[in-house]
Amino acid sequence: MSELEHPAPERKLHAVLGFSKVILANAILNGKWSEVVLYSSSKESAISTKNRIKKLHNKLKKQHKFPIIKIIEIPKIDEHKSIIQMFIELNDKLKTESKVNTQDVLLYSGTVAHIIQMIKSLDFKSILISEDGKLKIKGRYEESWEMMHLTVTDYLILHGLRYKEKQKKFITEDNEEIICKRLEEITVEQKDYGKIRFKWASLPSSNAQRIFMYQVLKLRESLGTQTMKHTIDDDLINKWLKNMEFPDTWEEEE
Repeated sequence: MSELEHPAPERKLHAVLGFSKVILANAILNGKWSEVVLYSSSKESAISTKNRIKKLHNKLKKQHKFPIIKIIEIPKIDEHKSIIQMFIELNDKLKTESKVNTQDVLLYSGTVAHIIQMIKSLDFKSILISEDGKLKIKGRYEESWEMMHLTVTDYLILHGLRYKEKQKKFITEDNEEIICKRLEEITVEQKDYGKIRFKWASLPSSNAQRIFMYQVLKLRESLGTQTMKHTIDDDLINKWLKNMEFPDTWEEEE
């Protein structure tokens, strides 16, 4: 801790639900919060994420209790609604349903638009960010701690997936199977935290390329656009993967 004020023990963590479940789980499972407030445009998705993080909490046998988690539904960004309209609706929602104390912390997650409006509407004094394999509180209070080392199984739990190595297939929470016969290895990135890397065998034909694209798109439904990295010796496929990694940053989820 620095010479800045020490945070009160009743501080809360606030987070907009994005695809970065690893960072969110690390933030929630450190035992520092009296309550966690999750903001999401889908209550069902927020509940599912909460249950996955609790499952990981139990698997890791954490000493502290799983925190109270409150869920607040917020408007989502879509093509039928302007950013200004979304800001107005979000501001109204936050003013009526959310209260923030000076010791509370906002996790840098969710879309850029949501983060901007959260800071503006609720006047957060401290933000929690991921940097160099650590979580760091910046602002009125300053503190940092190492993120947990997660196995591939842990990582997949957070995203609602299981992997059967012998059959080379993923199974979703809805029991949908994603068969990846050309998948050779899965690793959790240590230098680029929060990412998972898939190493693939070469694709011998255009049909194999089409199958690969389908598999990646199906995995993306669970893992998101910014969490997957791929190693594959195929120039055409690598160009396609690169184009997938850079959506409109205004709506990009952290």
